[in-house]
Amino acid sequence: MHDPVAPLAYVAACTDRITLGTATICAPFTAPALLAKALTSLDVLSGGRLVVGLGMGWLLEEYAGRRGVVRATSGQQSKPTIGRACRTFDRFCDGRPRT
Repeated sequence: MHDPVAPLAYVAACTDRITLGTATICAPFTAPALLAKALTSLDVLSGGRLVVGLGMGWLLEEYAGRRGVVRATSGQQSKPTIGRACRTFDRFCDGRPRT
């Protein structure tokens, strides 16, 4: 899967009104701080036009070959990972609403 940040940064630079969005980004595949930093930077550079989908992924093949990443089999198991990602995003957003 391709990283959505680079292509969206290009689109942000070429436009000034379009809303920028991602499909669902699988939270367990990237360190929360790295993901939050990249997406927050893109949101700031685009003037707050970024809308992010954050999830756990569901396809078993998505997790194949990813060392140390365990696929959650229930919503209850995914809550700590999604919660950690959201708390990290909150710290990077400096109190601004998440889009």
